[in-house]
Amino acid sequence: GGDDVTAIRAVIGSPTVMAAHVQTVAQLVSSHGYDGIEIDYEHLWAATDRAGYTAFVTALATALHAEGKEVSLAVPAIAVDNGQNGYDYAALVTAGADVVHLMGYDFHGTTTDHLGPLAPLGWVDTVMARVQQLGVGSHYLLGIGNYGVGSGWYANSSDAIGLCGGASAYATTTDHMETCPYGVYTAGISPHCTTSKGDLWFEDANSSAEKAKAAAARGMRGVAYYDLGGESPGLLAALQAVYP
Repeated sequence: GGDDVTAIRAVIGSPTVMAAHVQTVAQLVSSHGYDGIEIDYEHLWAATDRAGYTAFVTALATALHAEGKEVSLAVPAIAVDNGQNGYDYAALVTAGADVVHLMGYDFHGTTTDHLGPLAPLGWVDTVMARVQQLGVGSHYLLGIGNYGVGSGWYANSSDAIGLCGGASAYATTTDHMETCPYGVYTAGISPHCTTSKGDLWFEDANSSAEKAKAAAARGMRGVAYYDLGGESPGLLAALQAVYP
């Protein structure tokens, strides 16, 4: 993971620091016998981050590929790219990223000013349409949330279903996205309920399968989910039905 944006910018902003960091990461991969490594450097929300982050990915991919290793990235799902961020979807593939995970969740989250669908179907489809238009879908996976969000709290998907009273006791439709201030998108299957702790929105096997089908239709390489453990019943079978 990489939430310390100050530290990340120190790496991508200095060729000397970047070279040392690349060497450290490459040694980590080699010493543990890993097949590769996933880089999750977040919060790069400035235009000035873009060149440095791309340069870092280029340097790391070059170092790892020389050792027969792979590099994958986790990047935010961005529906409209205005250039004010470090994540150039096409350039990251050209830079050498073998796989890029789109973090297709937290459209609404624990810290947003209101709750709603974790990842509206129309939103993730718009993001994947960008990837498809850029011609890099074979390098991209859609990351699907395996959890639920309340106001300031999380639950894994299995626990979320239990908190809602079971598989038949929660709603899967909503009109929230028709007027959502964050953007008007098709909601898709949006599991949610009101628990003793308050409202809870989450993903289940059906909502995840719906997103996986959208990913396949957009030519995405596959899907992944975050995080492991507490999967909703039928999740793996639902995803494997779309991506065997």
